[in-house]
Formats: sequence, structure tokens, C-alpha cells
Amino acid sequence: MKKIINTLKSDYLLIIIVLAGFIVGAVFFQKLPNRVPIHWDSNGNVNGYGSKFTAAFLMPIVNLFTYLLFKVIPYIDPKRKNYDKFMGSYKLVEYITMIVLLAMEVFTLMYAVGFKVNISLICGLIVSAVFICVGNAMGRFRFNYFVGIRDPWTLANEDVWKNTHRVSGPIWVLGGIVNIVFSFMGGKLAVYGFLVVIIIIAVLPIIYSYINFRKLQETKN
Repeated sequence: MKKIINTLKSDYLLIIIVLAGFIVGAVFFQKLPNRVPIHWDSNGNVNGYGSKFTAAFLMPIVNLFTYLLFKVIPYIDPKRKNYDKFMGSYKLVEYITMIVLLAMEVFTLMYAVGFKVNISLICGLIVSAVFICVGNAMGRFRFNYFVGIRDPWTLANEDVWKNTHRVSGPIWVLGGIVNIVFSFMGGKLAVYGFLVVIIIIAVLPIIYSYINFRKLQETKN
């Protein structure tokens, strides 16, 4: 019990984020139409609707489960001892994830009640910022089974894990910066460019990890 209390005390900002989501949802609830826009296409046009309850409280519920999941992961990971070595970066990923969920809830509700919100631009900037922040922290990720670039080669060799994350961090940062430019450009070209960048920063680390693994294997042989 004491450990749980200490964890809650140290996570007070994260708990505030969770509670803020429920409070925001409650404040907007009565003002929401019966059909609330909750999904947009690549051009920013609404192509999905949900109920008032879904729009107001689904994201806060997801955020609550996200918080609990981040608490559980270090205890169920076979490499749990490594988390102490990059706990700062792990917490950064936790904060980023939960802040993004809260931000998307707020902007969705603002749009639903009539505020002029450019959802496409906001989503693009948020995703780009996530790439930049995570990319900056990626080099400090230690070997584990939940957070980071997890493919057959990084999970097979800790040196490959370390090298892949060290190289991938700058790639993610650069990709995030490029996608900020695409976000402001708008239009189909920007959408395709954005997707191409995401594919590149997802695929290049995998290719590198494979090549690095093969080189290490050849060196041993």
C-alpha cells in the first residue's frame, strides 16, 4: 500500500492529466450535439460520428487505462531491471502519450461545439512533435520488450538494440521536422509526403537493425 501511495504522489501530474480529461468531458457534455464528429479524412472532412458520451468520455477512459498500462509494463517485462536505466525517457513517453490523448479530446470537443479548429493541421503538428520528442529520447532506451524499436534483430542482440536506437533517434527527429513543414502546406501532396516520411522513419530502423545484426554475426564467425 505504501508503494502505491508513493507512486501516486510522484505521478500527481499524470493523475491531473487523467482527471482533466474527465472534467473537460463533463464541462462540454451538455453543449454537445447528439451526433458528434470524432473522425476526419486526410482533407479534414468529417467522416465519422459518435455519441455524446463517446466524444466526452472515451478518450479520458483510454487515458486512464494508458496510465495503468505504463505502471504495469515495467513489472511484467522480463527485462524489468533495465527500466531503472532509462526511467526518465520511459516517463517522457508516458507523458507524451497521455498529453496527446488529452489534447485530441479537447480539440475534438472544441470542434463539436462550433470552434474553428483545423483538425488536420493540429493532428499533423501533434504527430510531428511526438516524433521529435521520442526521437530525442530514443538513444537512451535500454533493452526491453515493450518500448522502442522491437524487431527480430533488436530483440535478439542487445548491441543491435543499442546501435539501432542510437541511429534511429536523429532519423525520427528529422522526420518530425519535415512533417511539420508538410502539416502547414496542406493538400494532398502534404498528406502523401507526411505518409512517406512516416513509412521511411519506420522502415529505415528495421533495415539498419538487420544489417547491423548480420555484421555482428559475421564478426563473431
